[in-house]
Amino acid sequence: MGLREAASCFVIFLLSVSVVQAADGWGVRCTPTQICAVKGSKVQIRCSYWHPSRIDDLDVAVEQTYWFTKGQDSEPVDLRAASEYTGRVQYHCGNKACTLTITDLRDSDSDVYQFRFITNQQTGSFTDSPGVSLSVTGVQVISKKASACKTYDCSWSRVECQTSCPPTPSLSYIWYKNGQKTWGEKSYSDFFYSADSISCAVRGHEDFPSAPVYVQVIWSPIGPTLTCHSSCLLSGRPSFVWYKNGTEIHGETSPTFRGFLHPENSYSCAYELHHSSPVYAPKVPLVQLSQPGDILKGSSVSLTCSSDANPPPAYAWYKQNQTLLNRAAQLVFSSIPLSDSGEYYCTAENALGKTASKRVLINVKCAWKSAVTGTTTALLLVVILLAVFLWIRRNKSFTQQRECGERPEDRAQVNE
Repeated sequence: MGLREAASCFVIFLLSVSVVQAADGWGVRCTPTQICAVKGSKVQIRCSYWHPSRIDDLDVAVEQTYWFTKGQDSEPVDLRAASEYTGRVQYHCGNKACTLTITDLRDSDSDVYQFRFITNQQTGSFTDSPGVSLSVTGVQVISKKASACKTYDCSWSRVECQTSCPPTPSLSYIWYKNGQKTWGEKSYSDFFYSADSISCAVRGHEDFPSAPVYVQVIWSPIGPTLTCHSSCLLSGRPSFVWYKNGTEIHGETSPTFRGFLHPENSYSCAYELHHSSPVYAPKVPLVQLSQPGDILKGSSVSLTCSSDANPPPAYAWYKQNQTLLNRAAQLVFSSIPLSDSGEYYCTAENALGKTASKRVLINVKCAWKSAVTGTTTALLLVVILLAVFLWIRRNKSFTQQRECGERPEDRAQVNE
């Protein structure tokens, strides 16, 4: 079995075994009771059950087994009947045991799953309680260490690919730098510049990568420099006041602030009770799509990126593989082709930091319906015209034969 096949197996963390047993010989045992799995993978929950062989001189027979997460009108709803699980749920039952398999795990699958079996007895049903807890998680990139380069706008950083699940040695990871697959296992180390991004995925589930992360670049050992200017400096040695997130930074009185600037903070200064406007890195950008939903091929579409920042940010647009499309707040498709379908996101950047928006899906479709309707109408018209033409021709032939007083059999005799 190769790496890909091995990675596609379900990822679970077994904490305990759930045993629900009644005093009269009914019971259910499920393993495991708590599962943490990566989005896009699959999980399996196995439950075994038992019951009395006979009750009131009647053999006990199991008539139905199923799993559920919620009920309707106090009755549990079989997972196979729930639309959100269509095509993703399988039951494998036999020998008083049933295994539930859920594939293509989604965030919404996080829930408590309970097993239930029903027999031919009037009160012969039993439900596992409290059930099996499933937690579905994605992956994210965590920065572990960073140090300055000897060149401008560069840092050497080590990042790790993590999930909220407990450590699982069998997991293998794939790394993408600027959208291109690169080497690395659980951690990845490299030189990063301000435009570089890094993301990761669990091997075998490459369709569910982490959000791209722009590694913070250390411009100098003490970071970039902020300078406070005033048009009304008094004689003598002026004293400035610096603020971080509106709170005074004690000990900073010079016109130049050289402390470390964190991109999540805002900074401002004051002189003689005159307060400057705060400066801060861009907030997470918002993306506005001119035509939400499905988009027809050849139509005009625009994406607009906006972010709160001071100084104002510069924008850039990327497609799902992180190919740079343009450097503007708006991305315009005057006549969009099918090949432009995909996920798009933008970045906002100023001197204090860089952030990326959530991805927006553009689904370009052909106007098949109108094309098919037009083609069908044309074909139907051709068939009707052809039928009319053949009817007229046949009718004309019979008319000529009657006018000449000639029957088909007479023509045959003359030819003899």
